[in-house]
Amino acid sequence: MRVVAGKYKGRRLISPDGTDVRPTSSKVKEAVFSMLTGYLEDAIVIDLFCGTGSLGIEALSRGAQRCYFCDILPSSIALLNENLTHIKVPPKDAIVLRGDFRRTARIAGEKIQVGADIVFADPPYSAGFEKEIMQTLAGCGIMKSGGLLLLEHAIERSPELNAEGFERIRVKRYGKTGICLFQKN
Repeated sequence: MRVVAGKYKGRRLISPDGTDVRPTSSKVKEAVFSMLTGYLEDAIVIDLFCGTGSLGIEALSRGAQRCYFCDILPSSIALLNENLTHIKVPPKDAIVLRGDFRRTARIAGEKIQVGADIVFADPPYSAGFEKEIMQTLAGCGIMKSGGLLLLEHAIERSPELNAEGFERIRVKRYGKTGICLFQKN
């Protein structure tokens, strides 16, 4: 795994052992950031279920101002911290929050205050968290109006077209992976 573009371009990220973490494939990552062209400069980003931190680090590399990395697994947080140190991301640009996505989303929202511009959500495909993620984000005021939610999911678990508080604006499929881009109303 490498950073694809921006100031950290080409730097290698440390990959996980085992199957607890499923890093976003390079093909999907490139597609995700193609969708976000023009939205990243000085953006405040939240990377829920961050795993290795690949999506948040890529956002920082491409011009995001700050990223809040959230994950519940101690092994993911340890791997994320290794990657942030290895890539030499300044601590002021990367805030790491360990815990359940509901709790870390609220904490990030309190810290941000002005609202996130972009939220990445790449939950375990089998967990079925898609609808709850959207309800949590809509309910806790974490996102700016017009902010973007990029939700990665298994194609057989496509989120509802009109989730309350969000409008689905783009859908892509890559093998068994689906990407939905939503805009906060």
